Amino acid sequence: MQIAPLTGLAKRAGPICLLVMGTLLASCGEIRLPRGEGKEPLVIRRAGLPPPPPVPEPTIWWDGLTFDASKDGRVALDVIEFQGWQTAQYLQLEDLLGKIPTYDLAEFERSEFAFLQQADLNGNGPRETYEAGYFSGSDDVGGAFIVVREQGTVIKIFFRADGQEFSAAGLTQNGILWTHCMNCSDFETISWNGSEFVMN
Repeated sequence: MQIAPLTGLAKRAGPICLLVMGTLLASCGEIRLPRGEGKEPLVIRRAGLPPPPPVPEPTIWWDGLTFDASKDGRVALDVIEFQGWQTAQYLQLEDLLGKIPTYDLAEFERSEFAFLQQADLNGNGPRETYEAGYFSGSDDVGGAFIVVREQGTVIKIFFRADGQEFSAAGLTQNGILWTHCMNCSDFETISWNGSEFVMN
């Protein structure tokens, strides 16, 4: 809304209020006036000011996302020993820098997903940890894994050897949601069946 239509507000606002609004518009170019709970704010923009750029829509990203296991990082020594893989590293937020757009990275940080989650799925008191990472096997075929630990001991490792190395974990009422992308439906659920951790 440009400043020209402010004449309607002048009937309800005093001259001092309009002076303040004019000063804010001159310095900021735009002001937002609250209109009550559940309503969009009233946006008043200086005449001639172009509208703000649209916010990019989140994209689906995962296909072919790989990482450099040779760089310094959190090497998963206990996972390598448990599985016999050549390399295995835990994912960190820094691994996504330069791999995905900045707005996708911001969306991931705001989401319910993370590379490390904690939950007491087996109901025995201590919370297990669920940590996502990536690996390379003896045949150079790699993929994503998620390791389940209880009090620091590896209990179970779930993995997919399909070359796709990104994954993350989210907490749900049914267990741990292990997703392999953002804004998509490629995921499994890790839960406790009464005797062991299973993935569906």
